[in-house]
Amino acid sequence: MQASYTRRKITALKILLISVPLLLLLLVLYTVLPLLREQGFLKHFDNHKKIQNDRFSVYLEEGDPAGEAVEAILEKFLIHLEDQWGGEDRMDLRSPRDLDFPVVVLLLKNEKRLRDYHGNRYREEFKNNAGMYERIAGTISLISNRLGGFRELRRGLYHESTHMVLDRLVKGRDQDWSLWLNEGLATYLEASREVEGVGFVLGDTSLNYLENLEFAIASKSMSLRDVLSLTHEDFIKTGNTRAYALSSLLVAFLLKGESQKYQESFWAYFDRERAPGPVNPGALERCLGLKLEDLAEPFRIFIQEELALKRGIGGENDPR
Repeated sequence: MQASYTRRKITALKILLISVPLLLLLLVLYTVLPLLREQGFLKHFDNHKKIQNDRFSVYLEEGDPAGEAVEAILEKFLIHLEDQWGGEDRMDLRSPRDLDFPVVVLLLKNEKRLRDYHGNRYREEFKNNAGMYERIAGTISLISNRLGGFRELRRGLYHESTHMVLDRLVKGRDQDWSLWLNEGLATYLEASREVEGVGFVLGDTSLNYLENLEFAIASKSMSLRDVLSLTHEDFIKTGNTRAYALSSLLVAFLLKGESQKYQESFWAYFDRERAPGPVNPGALERCLGLKLEDLAEPFRIFIQEELALKRGIGGENDPR
């Protein structure tokens, strides 16, 4: 009896000796790591300001007028994204509050600060961009002196936060979205905006991109298969807007074209993209039940109709 009691006592002591240091270590990591991460952010600011709530942490230079709008812009976008595209059959967003960790936005002063922040993760393809989403760090970084006012700030945030949401939605650990879908959705959604008398419009076509493809479509020098084969090089060519135009307008067509008849198939394909494993280029055709060549004429008509609409609207309502 005494031996059994002694063994239980020794076992309990061993558990205590293991669990207490482990709990202390976890406590240190929980408190210290966020502080170290924040110090990594702050060293890229001369005189930082932090705006924080339970969803966002925004770091900016004191006195930067763009910073005051970031929180409201991002919150509105994510709320409308959840309201309009939430649900298991689409983006499976429960709530912006249910994101795995709070959104971190860095509103950096110039491109040099962006380079310094990303270090060896920085790629030359970003040198002409106003911002980027970084998967490893989980941050949205924008270059303040490349934002030409509220509209550009809004577009930059909508684009990069779409990449962030897609990154958090993917089901497979090593899975990634097809390039055309990732950039296409981000570019389509960057044109989201409030429209008087209508409300918040989630995504739109761009007159700039429509005009970019107008001749190519009319002359039949491009096909929808061109979209699925877009490469990173296509997106990073200086001054090249065609890749963004192709990908975003295909997304717009699948969501809006011919009275939204392809929308259900688009979301079925979207769910297939989220699943682990590679996605065969033919998967889109299987979801649609059509060959891409069969969509060429409806797509051409869609572009023409969108062009007529955008040219008729013009002015402030044109999301160039």
